[in-house]
Amino acid sequence: MESFIHLITSFGVLAILSVIFAESGLLIGFVLPGDSLLFTAGYMVQQNILHIDIHIFALLVLRLQCWATVLVIVLVTKLGASCLEKKIPDSSEKIFGANRKVLR
Repeated sequence: MESFIHLITSFGVLAILSVIFAESGLLIGFVLPGDSLLFTAGYMVQQNILHIDIHIFALLVLRLQCWATVLVIVLVTKLGASCLEKKIPDSSEKIFGANRKVLR
């Protein structure tokens, strides 16, 4: 039990920040416990179970979520552009043919 508590106090902040980054910036984030994890982490920092100042922890969380948002923007602009370049066939071409006239 002592080794488990030592593991939590040693790597707890890093693990919490990793989960927050994955939840905010990656597509697998919807399966992770974000709100409850933040509440528990704040409680553990306030009770001095995790040895970090609450203000530094809050700034780290904020900075990490900003970086995750930037990562999402970069991924969407890179991957989204390639998805938009593909031509999606128009369903009306099957019905009316390719030489349909547009009425104005």
